[in-house]
Amino acid sequence: MTLGIAWGQQPNHRLEPQPLPLLPAEMAWTVTLDAPPAAAGAMDSARVYIPQRNEQITALDRQTGAVAWVRKIETAWPLVVGNDTVFMAASDEFHALDAATGVTRWRVPLEQPLLAPLIFDTGWIIAVMERGDVIGLRATDGAEIWRHRLGNDAPRAAPVAGEADVLYVSLDRGQIVALSLTDGHELWRDRKSTRLNSSHGYISYAVFCLK
Repeated sequence: MTLGIAWGQQPNHRLEPQPLPLLPAEMAWTVTLDAPPAAAGAMDSARVYIPQRNEQITALDRQTGAVAWVRKIETAWPLVVGNDTVFMAASDEFHALDAATGVTRWRVPLEQPLLAPLIFDTGWIIAVMERGDVIGLRATDGAEIWRHRLGNDAPRAAPVAGEADVLYVSLDRGQIVALSLTDGHELWRDRKSTRLNSSHGYISYAVFCLK
């Protein structure tokens, strides 16, 4: 089964090639939501999660397109999914919702606006804050475990998680900094590097599924 979410806006950077479905394909389902997306959505093996401009999060069953749950939470940032949890940054809080039910698992204050989308990796939520701090939140309860200050060289794109618990951050001046994912300390800094690309797209209120 191939799931597609179509809208007019396209990513402005190169995406990794994705396997194409075998043709001919038939439409499995289509759903038109009551408001367009506010940011990129996310999906796992069971559901599609969409942040909407009417300040709600809608979860659709991936097999049927039926609405699984709806929550009234505003966000202008892409959602991320991991460990059966949907993570998001609202204007003043981080939220973690149970992926199956939409029930709040935890919420913690967001002390300052974000500079880049959240990422999830191996039990961590990584956030880049407006003042140049990269913080690592424990995904199970939202506790802040570490913080690394980047200051005026803060990135404008989401960090990229690599192998061996390394987090790569591309700075405004073209440098790449490698941070430890477990405690946030700087491992190395490459002053000659170009910027990393992280892939995140845009999700539409017209959702379709091919089988």
